[in-house]
Amino acid sequence: MRMLFRCPHCQSRAAIRTSREVSPLLRELLMACQDAECGHTFIVHAEAVRTISPSAKPGSDVHLPISDKTRELIAQHSSMTGQIKPYAALPAPVPPERPMQHGADHRLHRCL
Repeated sequence: MRMLFRCPHCQSRAAIRTSREVSPLLRELLMACQDAECGHTFIVHAEAVRTISPSAKPGSDVHLPISDKTRELIAQHSSMTGQIKPYAALPAPVPPERPMQHGADHRLHRCL
């Protein structure tokens, strides 16, 4: 699935030129308007804001609220089965060490 962003000034399509990870939940995108006469460049933040389907491998450093709809479905399931297993009660595994990522981050800073 592709994301469609429009230039906030002329409403033409905008393309992602580069991006960088700010945190596990936030990515910063450098956008460029495709209308040559406009030429606007701007930053967009793409952020994970809530959980729809809980992860089978939750990271201990990731804290996303559960959507209201998912919370309702969990409550319905619990009342029908008599089992109560809230997502928050699941043990979080210790995440493996992540190697330092180089590449996109330094290119983005040169563009800004």
